Amino acid sequence: SAAMAGGEMIDVEHLRAVFRRAHREVTMAGSATACILRVASTSDGSCLLAANLGDSGFKLIRNKQVMFASAAQEYQFNMPYQFGHRTHLPESSEAADAALMEVGLRAGDVIVLGTDGLFDNLFAADIVATAADLAAAAQVGEGEVARTAEALASEARRRAESDSLPTPWAAELEQHGHYPAGRGSSTPTVPVGGKLDDITVVVAYVEEA
Repeated sequence: SAAMAGGEMIDVEHLRAVFRRAHREVTMAGSATACILRVASTSDGSCLLAANLGDSGFKLIRNKQVMFASAAQEYQFNMPYQFGHRTHLPESSEAADAALMEVGLRAGDVIVLGTDGLFDNLFAADIVATAADLAAAAQVGEGEVARTAEALASEARRRAESDSLPTPWAAELEQHGHYPAGRGSSTPTVPVGGKLDDITVVVAYVEEA
């Protein structure tokens, strides 16, 4: 459906076009996942337009619950969809592979956007708890939002560097039969150990216009 953003009518396919143009202009070797979010207005209120490729993504948190979460796109375990220079990476994913989403927004919603270094090391409940602190603040400004992003990134790094804390990554390893027995100081009752990876976090707080 069409929405208004920046004074122009757009729909979520507009974000796929952004991916297509960005991919076309790649000149360096390498590859990357990608996630774009844009807030827009519709006849029913505000909405979030999203395009995601790979295992970066976002969660929309409302009333201490995950109301919506993008799904990771993988060819197989630990091999996410990625954009790359076609000469150096002929098997590069395409803009057509990106998942497109449109989600309604309400005042007080918290949006957490991150790379897989965030989601591999923090469970949804950990992210929700930190986001809930932001939503419960008496006053929310840029400083509070920035500190929330920093808190999430710092905790994700702490767990990434740990071999004794439970993480989603360790649970996935076990699920796929790759979890090393006895990892950590003693044989754990739950899978433990983080994943060292890039950690980028962006947090947004939704207010009434």
